Amino acid sequence: MKQAIVTVFRMFLHYILVLIVKVERLLRHQKIKIINKVSLETIKAVSGPIIFTPTHCGKFDIQVMTEVLWHHRWSLLSGDPHDLPGTVEGYWLKFNGVVYVDRDDKESRNKAKQEMIGLLQKGENIMLYPEGTWNFSPNQLVLPLFRGIADIAAAAKAVIVPFGLEVDDKTNTYYVVIGDPIVPTVEPLELLEELRDQMATLKWKLFEYLPGNRIDYDKALLDVSWNSYIKKRLSECRYMNYELIWKYARKEPWHIEVEQIKADLLKCHANIKLSHKEIKYGRKETDGVCFD
Repeated sequence: MKQAIVTVFRMFLHYILVLIVKVERLLRHQKIKIINKVSLETIKAVSGPIIFTPTHCGKFDIQVMTEVLWHHRWSLLSGDPHDLPGTVEGYWLKFNGVVYVDRDDKESRNKAKQEMIGLLQKGENIMLYPEGTWNFSPNQLVLPLFRGIADIAAAAKAVIVPFGLEVDDKTNTYYVVIGDPIVPTVEPLELLEELRDQMATLKWKLFEYLPGNRIDYDKALLDVSWNSYIKKRLSECRYMNYELIWKYARKEPWHIEVEQIKADLLKCHANIKLSHKEIKYGRKETDGVCFD
């Protein structure tokens, strides 16, 4: 009986929070457009706990998803334990349901993972951003995903429902497209690949749908548009910056190699010794050039 009362109270509180989020959005003069709204009925038909996995493009992604999924309650996995607590957003997440993780601490990551599995096993829904950070890549529709999402889904036997999100600053509109539910019946790495493929497809659909979509831009216009897009997203969040976003993006092996090469090159100092004649007439050979 007590548990039933708690559940009803939490749902009531959830609807109040949804209303607050909607009012705040209207004050920002921001609109939401769900491209395939009929797919919301598919989500309602899913039995068991759900892991909602949207793409990540800015500060208001969570608020947008709150309105889109107003009929579902869920807890968020948040990687900002140092910035959100004590803020308006922090209190909002606390009441709605949040599990904080310190991404720099392995123990914190493992603890958060177990908490998320525990919530799902209790029949609750969760939301997490498998890219781990905002996607500011100019050439990757979806960043490499962290394996944790696949492990959590497999351990809790939870269905994954991906979402594609994109914001159009010209019309101040968030566009949302809903993917097909994914049942974790394959190995974690295969599941991760399937999820990323579907999220990338959803993102492409958004680019095709957007008015004056990026697909039709030439490179010069795309560069200008993309830089403006990034500046706008960063201006919306006081504690986020480009370096922090890249720090928490999952690195592919070749990314790590490139970063190591760059770091090694920075340690190199050219030591070129030229004679007076070589300086006067120009150097024709590479003898004498070394790196310390």
